Amino acid sequence: MNIFKRISFALLIVFVFIIVEKSYAKDNIIEEPNLKVIIHGNIIDFSDVPIIKNGKTLLPLRQALTSLGIQNDDKHIIWNSSERSVTASNDKTKVYIKTNSLIGYINNVKTDLDAAPVIYNGKTYIPIRFIAKSFNKQITWDNKSKSIFIYDEAKVNKAKKVVNEAEDKLQSLSKYKYIETLNSNSKWGYWVNRYEVDKLKNINHSILEVYMKKGDKDWMEFNEIYLVGDNYYIKTKDNNNSSMSETHWEKRNITSQEKQTQDKTRQLLSKLSQVYFYGLNITENEEEYMLKGFTGNPIEGHESPDSNSRIEITITIDKKSKIYKEINIRQIGKNSAHYEHPEEKYNLEYNTKYLDVSENFEIQLPNNLPN
Repeated sequence: MNIFKRISFALLIVFVFIIVEKSYAKDNIIEEPNLKVIIHGNIIDFSDVPIIKNGKTLLPLRQALTSLGIQNDDKHIIWNSSERSVTASNDKTKVYIKTNSLIGYINNVKTDLDAAPVIYNGKTYIPIRFIAKSFNKQITWDNKSKSIFIYDEAKVNKAKKVVNEAEDKLQSLSKYKYIETLNSNSKWGYWVNRYEVDKLKNINHSILEVYMKKGDKDWMEFNEIYLVGDNYYIKTKDNNNSSMSETHWEKRNITSQEKQTQDKTRQLLSKLSQVYFYGLNITENEEEYMLKGFTGNPIEGHESPDSNSRIEITITIDKKSKIYKEINIRQIGKNSAHYEHPEEKYNLEYNTKYLDVSENFEIQLPNNLPN
């Protein structure tokens, strides 16, 4: 009987230990399915939901490590089931951590963790800030977009440098040509605007093509526009005109809104928070730099109620001239709240291609512009 009581007592202790451990693991844990995690320019869609414990972000062990560049094999990610510990390593760094422990080891040097790894719903979660820092990555939290950015500081600094150089170089040009396109599958169709800019003479010339849907009818409109100082000259061909020759030039003062429509893609890029650099990955070849990645910040004026809305940015810069070749900003998500169908999925895409930065052209004004 005494032996039976001892065995029963031992089993009870084990059972209580398991219950307490599970309660500890789930205590103060909040699931964050809408958290955006952007690592090296990629949004990571986790198969198991990210969690917050006592204000610290923890991510699923294996997917977090492989997203940081750790090879997904038994040599570089070693799980010890008896200890419930993990050892992760690359060529330079080895990290050892254990569930429910605030003590870890980086290259065999004891160190404190900001949060303990836990087992939640049968999955092991690790504190992402500690792990990222251990492998020499930088990590930034953007509260506005509820996004975590993990990145190589040297690459981000290089991305900032080449973009700032491209911006300064473009600003220094007296003349350039570009084509700008807006595509949207939500409120309306698209517009394409071909620009010629002469800063010295304060003249802009553009050909604007607009396609819209109004109810069951399609609407096409073509505008030719000259901006000469504060004067705005426009003639329009739409569904009611058979050709541009049927229309006449109209003169009016330019509005602030019309000024803002020029080079809209670059304007949007400049309005994004500087954290967008943290979501870019930069690569290069002999001819150009390519910056590509994501940011959680919405396009101004197109804020989305969809918490999973995301913006993809691609920037191409010519190495020789240090000038933009192309900028593309695409927002993916649900419609803005002011649209008729806010639950409808949509893409909103701004694209600018710089066609001529040689400054070797002249803008010819028509002879029949009104006085």
